[in-house]
Amino acid sequence: MARLSNFAPNPLCKKLLGAALLVCTVSLVESGSDPKALAQAPSPAPPASTSPDSPSAPASQTPGSSTPQAPTQAPAPIRTPDPRNVTVPPAQPPVPAQPKTAQPTPTAQPSKPAAHPTQPKTTQPTPTAQPSKPEAQPTQPKTTQPTPTAQPSKPAAQPTQAQPAPQQEKATPKSVEKPQPAPSQPTVKQGKGQPEALTHLRQGVKQHGQGNLKAAVEEYNKAIQLDQDYGIAYVNRGYAHTLLGNNQAAIADYTKAIQLNPQNVKLPQIYLNRGLAFAATQNYRAALNDYNQVLQRDTNHAEAYLNRGRAHAALGNYAAAIQDYGQVLKVKPQSALAYFNRGVVRTKVGDQSTALADYSAAIKLDPKYAAAFYNRGLIHLDQGDAQAAISDFTTSVQIDGKYTAAYKNRGNAHLKAGDAEAAIADFTQAITLNANDVTAYFNRGLAYNSAGQSKAAIADYTQVLKLDPNYATAYTNRGNIYFSQGDRETAVRDYSQAITANPQNAIAYNNRGLAHMILGRREAALTDYQQAAQLYKAQGATADYQRLQPLINTLKQRVKKQPVTP
Repeated sequence: MARLSNFAPNPLCKKLLGAALLVCTVSLVESGSDPKALAQAPSPAPPASTSPDSPSAPASQTPGSSTPQAPTQAPAPIRTPDPRNVTVPPAQPPVPAQPKTAQPTPTAQPSKPAAHPTQPKTTQPTPTAQPSKPEAQPTQPKTTQPTPTAQPSKPAAQPTQAQPAPQQEKATPKSVEKPQPAPSQPTVKQGKGQPEALTHLRQGVKQHGQGNLKAAVEEYNKAIQLDQDYGIAYVNRGYAHTLLGNNQAAIADYTKAIQLNPQNVKLPQIYLNRGLAFAATQNYRAALNDYNQVLQRDTNHAEAYLNRGRAHAALGNYAAAIQDYGQVLKVKPQSALAYFNRGVVRTKVGDQSTALADYSAAIKLDPKYAAAFYNRGLIHLDQGDAQAAISDFTTSVQIDGKYTAAYKNRGNAHLKAGDAEAAIADFTQAITLNANDVTAYFNRGLAYNSAGQSKAAIADYTQVLKLDPNYATAYTNRGNIYFSQGDRETAVRDYSQAITANPQNAIAYNNRGLAHMILGRREAALTDYQQAAQLYKAQGATADYQRLQPLINTLKQRVKKQPVTP
């Protein structure tokens, strides 16, 4: 599923398939290889009855034979990886490439400022599985796993009133109404020009309440110019900067507010807000320090535990993150967001059974939690339960009709279940939502090929290459279709383009070698097979390396005996 843990792709049979799907694990794949580099290569199988020069109809591999086998029909659809981070070792059998949806490694997003929580959504893991690339067969569709991510909680200090600090709202999975700032009343140290400063503070609160954040900042600026020790003005301006995405400015304001320690704002709120701003800049260690400051002052601060868990997860401290989310649930047993975030982390560490339970708990508390359904669907897909995955992805898109990752992963699940037409419909919907979605076109190409619609598959692979001219797997898959149609010269050109895009693409060398052999170009075939064998060996694909050795030896002998033309 979403690759919280690195899942290895399942190898498919190594025959050259017209457009076979690659098997993708639903978990997030986080290897360093480029998923685009993977393509299934037609595996040369030597039928005893044919010579390396004579093209023949597809035949099954015969152990010990010395001639390559022509491309065969692609096998049944394969499962896909989580939409978040899918990576696979280069040049392996069909592996999922990362689609751009919420795929495999679900990751929890920071909770939003406490002031008003918003509903968490996962995207990119939100896990999305990307289609893998065909080796001997066309590759499996990759979907972007939505990496489940929890939305950040909102800053605890809303435009504050100069009277007792407003109650900070705890982050929940659902969005709540915007905080309405109350009129300010001066309770902090009065400085020179304080009455005018208070007037500007009130104007800032009013502008904030009307959604005019920039105008609010201008009013807070004026208040601070009149009274440089006006702590509440720094807090309010920091909050406005946070909502505007000016996180460094927010950090500076919260830091000044902490120094001033205004009496009408609780210090834990300011630390929490600054921690959220640090997290937004990916300075998670500084964020941890601030969350610790909050918890030293309030050991039951659910929002601080929630955000500290997110920071621990971002730093790879998964055990600490799981412990913090557990603390949230002790304080707030009804927190769907805490269950969801813990599920994301457990998915990352490969504990799918407990992650499944956490997503189910989040759904029970919030039946409209689209991201929780999505992430649970990724686990079902990874475990091979295509129907359960389809059910969860369907619920996701019913809740959120624009959940592209869910459409792509449902398409992958339909492919796994053998329903190419339903998969085509889902990938088409994803394309409707995003006309430049490379993964959706690639996956639909796999589905079209699986349905026997070669022309449509070629059109989709061609569109992929318009959007991403270096998508090596698309060249390989399109080349496989041309090969299956008997157009070996065009296939050779596509395999060559695949090699240019990814010189480590063993499958493209393998397939081009097969095409050269059928075209009677023994020397070119020998060169390609030797290069493919070297790459297979370097990449740990021992079976593929050994498979090519008898063929390479036979070709060497025949090339050596071949008469030299004057």
